[in-house]
Amino acid sequence: MSGNGRGAGFQPAAGEALPQEPEDLFLFRRIREEETEQAAEIETICFPPNEACKREHMISRIAAARDFFWVAEDRHKGKIAGFINGIATNEAAFRDEFFTDASIHDPAGKNIMILGLDVLPAYRGKGLARELVRRYRDRFLDRRLVLTCLERLVPMYEKFGFRNLGLSASLWGGEHWHEMDMNTPGILKAAEEYIRQLFAGNADGHGWDHSMRVYRNAMVIAESEPAADRMIVALAALLHDADDYKLFETENNANARSLLAGLGIDPVARDRILAAVNAVSFSKNRGARPDTLEGMIVQDADRLDAIGAIGVARTFAFGGGHGRSLEDSVDHFYEKLLLLKDLMNTRKGKEMAESRHAFLETFLCEWNAEMNGLTGK
Repeated sequence: MSGNGRGAGFQPAAGEALPQEPEDLFLFRRIREEETEQAAEIETICFPPNEACKREHMISRIAAARDFFWVAEDRHKGKIAGFINGIATNEAAFRDEFFTDASIHDPAGKNIMILGLDVLPAYRGKGLARELVRRYRDRFLDRRLVLTCLERLVPMYEKFGFRNLGLSASLWGGEHWHEMDMNTPGILKAAEEYIRQLFAGNADGHGWDHSMRVYRNAMVIAESEPAADRMIVALAALLHDADDYKLFETENNANARSLLAGLGIDPVARDRILAAVNAVSFSKNRGARPDTLEGMIVQDADRLDAIGAIGVARTFAFGGGHGRSLEDSVDHFYEKLLLLKDLMNTRKGKEMAESRHAFLETFLCEWNAEMNGLTGK
């Protein structure tokens, strides 16, 4: 529903950017049990009577699925400004019973049926709805999100990343609804399969396994950066080498751009992903800090895979694949790898780099000792 996903009391202007960072304005968190009455009141403000969730249904929904009910608390007033909520199920299509029967909720369900995206009138037109959706999606990145909305709100939800599936079987409130979904797991799986095929046979340290490690590093870092868009981070990490000049002769991110278009990623998100991708390269961005938090995270994640034990292995794999001697490969440690720890952008990236950098130093001590014949081993 929209004031909420269902359409009442919510205008497309809500997709506009917040004037300040959302973290400065709102605390995003799970609803508290004592806030049930406040949520029920907000629902009546955002919806006409035929669409609003009844108080008793709100109570049972929060009791059954509180982990799936997230609010934006106004940091200055200490009151809820808006919320997003749903129930999880393995059912793929929306039905009206989801609104009234909280016992349908299955915490392990692979689909989340969004039952409300409520924003109080005083907070509309500031981008809070978009931010609530992003935070919810990022929290449940491994789940498919489904909602219904009135026809006039379809374009807005498409900008949020949802796909229009056509008219829904739902007739809630005597209205005709469009069913929309955001299949994040499917998108990420397709991107993973793409890089697996793109880098098939690569053994110089830039294979699909490298991209997957960068992806995993990036998601760990993103957990410590709640303001980051984890969907942007995930796709940028997976595709960060898809047009690497050392590997491909493409122009203008042709490989990544083609995949993103095929996945239905909207142009704004696509450009943010490509900007993060283009900020990763050490040689092209020497000394330059990415302009976005997502770019910083992916750059850190890539650099983490260049140091530590994996970094050592990748250096010699790349060197051997390009005719470099062992000594030439070791030179790369001093030209790049030993510099990376102090070039990390994020707190978590710096923390993760410490032990990996220490391993490089230990390796070089042993290397120099053996090369100089000073070891007794």
